[in-house]
Amino acid sequence: MKICGIVCEFNPLHEGHLRLLRAARERAGTVVLCMSGNFTQRGEPAVLDKFTRAGWAVGAGADLVLELPSPFALSSAEGFCECGVSVLRAFGADGLAFGSECGDLAALRAAAERLDRPETAEKLRSALAEGISYPRARGEDEVLQSPNNLLGVEYLRAVSRLGADMEIFTLRREGAHDGQTPESRSSSSVRLAHRAGEIARAASLVPPRVMADLKAAPPWSEAILFALLRYVFRTRPEEELAAVHNMGEGLHRRFIRAAAEAGDLNDFYRRVKTKRYPLSRIRRAAMCALLDIRREEVEAAKALPPLLKVLAVSGSRKDLLTVPGLLINAADGRACSNPALRADERAAAIYGLLFPGRGPAPRDMISPPIVSG
Repeated sequence: MKICGIVCEFNPLHEGHLRLLRAARERAGTVVLCMSGNFTQRGEPAVLDKFTRAGWAVGAGADLVLELPSPFALSSAEGFCECGVSVLRAFGADGLAFGSECGDLAALRAAAERLDRPETAEKLRSALAEGISYPRARGEDEVLQSPNNLLGVEYLRAVSRLGADMEIFTLRREGAHDGQTPESRSSSSVRLAHRAGEIARAASLVPPRVMADLKAAPPWSEAILFALLRYVFRTRPEEELAAVHNMGEGLHRRFIRAAAEAGDLNDFYRRVKTKRYPLSRIRRAAMCALLDIRREEVEAAKALPPLLKVLAVSGSRKDLLTVPGLLINAADGRACSNPALRADERAAAIYGLLFPGRGPAPRDMISPPIVSG
């Protein structure tokens, strides 16, 4: 293995991520990340902007950070993982590393094979047609009940579908990861502490640089996000909302009603949620509406070569910037017609509106990549 790839969010980077980066470094001469940008697969704005988080990654041992485009960062686990693997493969990665609750690659491969059986696919289609949510429709497969196991299975399925020649390894996650308290060892727990104004309680979980940045930055505002979403769902034509990525049949009407009736962001999501659509899917659909990401744009982007947009590079590995096809500066951005890049530009502009005061500047394809380490 010469280039080990990792698909990640680092929202924020914590000690578990450092373990994964170290393990990847032990197996490869170069470590390249494909990282979500300003919006994440949970359907939420990231805790801090993508350039700050990419700088953390390079400072912690990554050689290069590429961006996972917003339309795919805001997709299901299947779409998220397939795009991440596609980006890493296009860059030339011949290895893939990820964390999992079980740490058992054989068990994850077996679960992936079960999901890919024709009879399983037919069962899933039937269950979804009956209005059963995708997580419930998958059944009681024990391996798939844990979130990082599920992502691991989807990485394996993506590697298989794409015919990618990658050496794969998984690192078992340590400690509890329920994210319900600041003391549990997960990105969720760090975000919880940050939002509660108690970030010092998570000091043992994140590197000093990450802690300093979190202390200095206020969390994004739920009130501002709620106001923006109400504006979108009160003013956009119904036919446009129906065409939004992640928006299932009739789901846009629930959003429109919620925008007229809800009192805050949590109430808004609660009013939209159904048995068929889990909260994560609801939040992703809402973010896609906010960013004007439409299904037809996502399908068009899928048919094009993956975007290789650089967010950060190690100061000692600037040679990686000579790889053909990288998007590095404003001229590269202007020359690129991929609709996923336009979605990233909208995401950067809107992300800065979500913070009290001035907020992060919309730097997408304007400022050069972060050089760190």
